[in-house]
Amino acid sequence: MESAFAWLDRILTFVGRFIPQPYIIKVTERTVLFRFGKRIILKGPGLHWHWPITSPIETMEVVEQAREFNPAVLTTKDCRTVAVGFTLLYEIEDLIVALTKTDSVLQTVGELGEAAIASVIASHTFDELLAEIGNQDKLHRGAFNKKLTRSVRRLVRKYGIKVKSCRIGNFAECYVVRLIQSTA
Repeated sequence: MESAFAWLDRILTFVGRFIPQPYIIKVTERTVLFRFGKRIILKGPGLHWHWPITSPIETMEVVEQAREFNPAVLTTKDCRTVAVGFTLLYEIEDLIVALTKTDSVLQTVGELGEAAIASVIASHTFDELLAEIGNQDKLHRGAFNKKLTRSVRRLVRKYGIKVKSCRIGNFAECYVVRLIQSTA
């Protein structure tokens, strides 16, 4: 019975593209409307209408967000391998820039964050990192996290993203083992 009316659903979906559609933007979100794919309009919270056929929309949270990223295997200045996981606290300051200069905002934040952290990790020896990250003194550990935050902030600023803080969540020395198998 369901497949008997599938054609009706396709017809209504097609016709619905020519009718203005209401949408609601929450206080924590903003929406970018691409009028005819060229003209870009930023919409704030409230009830809005758009023509789906001419104006695709992209809605995104712009308030402060925390994202924890999985550990990445990086190399220190003294060629030791470490696994480093980090947490970023950020907000989207300019949604138009974030959506028009990136394919995926979250992926861009993660990749650039990892690149910045890799740069900082590569500029320190393992013992220096252990002293900085493993230190229980909040002031001392805070200085290292500030260095990370500045490094990440510099990279993501041009994408309309403001990094509030970056901190190391996981830090461990690791060993990479490569298995060589014979194909004979």
